[in-house]
Amino acid sequence: MLNVLFVDDEVNILSGLKRTLRSMKDEWNMQFANSGDEAIAMLGNAKFDVIVSDIRMPGMDGVQLLLRVKKDYPHIIRLALSGHAETEMELECAKAAHQFLAKPAETETIRAAINRSANLKSMLSDETLQATVGNVVSLPSLPELYQKILNEAADPEGRIMRVGDIISEDLAMSMKILQLVNSAFFGLSSNVSSVKQAAGLLGFEIIKSLVLSQKIFSAYEGEQNSGLDLEGLIRHSTKTAMLAGKIAAFEGLSSKECDQAVMAGMLHDVGVLLLADLYPERYAKVNLGAKIDGVSMREAEVGEFGVSHAPAGGYLLGLWGLPDVIVEAVCFHHQPGMCADNKFSVLSSVYLANIITNACEQNLDNEAIKEKLDTAYLEKVGSKSSIEDLRRMAES
Repeated sequence: MLNVLFVDDEVNILSGLKRTLRSMKDEWNMQFANSGDEAIAMLGNAKFDVIVSDIRMPGMDGVQLLLRVKKDYPHIIRLALSGHAETEMELECAKAAHQFLAKPAETETIRAAINRSANLKSMLSDETLQATVGNVVSLPSLPELYQKILNEAADPEGRIMRVGDIISEDLAMSMKILQLVNSAFFGLSSNVSSVKQAAGLLGFEIIKSLVLSQKIFSAYEGEQNSGLDLEGLIRHSTKTAMLAGKIAAFEGLSSKECDQAVMAGMLHDVGVLLLADLYPERYAKVNLGAKIDGVSMREAEVGEFGVSHAPAGGYLLGLWGLPDVIVEAVCFHHQPGMCADNKFSVLSSVYLANIITNACEQNLDNEAIKEKLDTAYLEKVGSKSSIEDLRRMAES
């Protein structure tokens, strides 16, 4: 049974939610609070999995409430519900909520957001890791790209196109911008997979506020502690993204799916940055263990954390409301056979792109590549790409 707390100062809104969500009573244990203070009291007396709070409330507003929940109950999934208004409150909400649902929200939208968020917990069985990842507001960026975005935001003649170009080069900034757009922050609910399109939808002024006032972005400073080569990670991710898009097009996927393949390819290893940033000393052990024991980084991650970077990254992307197809591709890009795909997909594209990019980086021959491929999965989804085709696309 899922425990859900709804918070709104308008009695009629709460009554409407009780009525329209009555069909979920066998799946959810629903509680309702009429203020932030009442919600805090209820949180202290019962365990909740999800909180859905209005933002504009007298006394303790929704942002203050969700920040309290973030601090004291980090395992709870935080959904914000509010009307559209480009104010500091909405900007601050980007630090407090995992997702933002715009009022008036359809019952099915609320139901889907809650169920989708709760189902993500199956990706991470460790509750401590769930809580830690759930507390993440943003991930750090490559220092030189962070400085570029700072300079562009502070420039009186700054341009959204240049901002979009900078953001698209960085894992962390790309992910955060996509979260804001896809989670309906600022009333921009849209299923967007292109970072440049997402930046254009938000606009220069909002991004400027996020960078300069809210300080959503930051520079990565943990390389010495974690051993993570962030520049190398981004270089690999960029190559994988470009190749995933080419493979998707070669296999006949739609234009939208090709865009999604590019974005999923860019984000496929974001879990590496996540784990290295949250646990730098432990990730240094992963790096060392992989070298000493002669195992893959993924195997070393599972040994240290009980989970690899793939589901960890997928969990965060899912919490942040990115499209399911991207979450799935990130979560299963090493084990695509765990999905029920019966046809070639965005996941298939990212899976192949990652293997071929790694093979090119390691100078592996075709026989070595063939040994790494899940041929049963590729036959099931009807892949048309030969190893020669894949190499040619990678080199073009």
